[in-house]
Amino acid sequence: MSAEQPNGHTRLSWKEGLFLVGPDPLTSPYYSSGALIAAGVGYATPLFQIGLYALLFLLAPLYVEAVLLTLSNGGTYVMTRYSLGHLGKLAILAAALVGIVISFSYVATAIVS
Repeated sequence: MSAEQPNGHTRLSWKEGLFLVGPDPLTSPYYSSGALIAAGVGYATPLFQIGLYALLFLLAPLYVEAVLLTLSNGGTYVMTRYSLGHLGKLAILAAALVGIVISFSYVATAIVS
């Protein structure tokens, strides 16, 4: 069955975990949120999702600046130069990653509901 841990918690084998989660983790109630896949544990999900939204909130000025630069004269050139900078690339990648995780969360919750 499963091995006994020193602190009293049992550790599941991969077969027991597959039985618990099911063949499709996104339709299991244990993984009803896409953030659970990244967080790995149920109790961390609310804090993890709040952190994701906080990161999006912090990245909002980048979006506003990008829109304003693009709408201004020569904005496309300026935006291209800005996005090719090291911090611009990191901010865009972070925003894309957060958006993907939140999108998975919405889709998984809709599937389970």
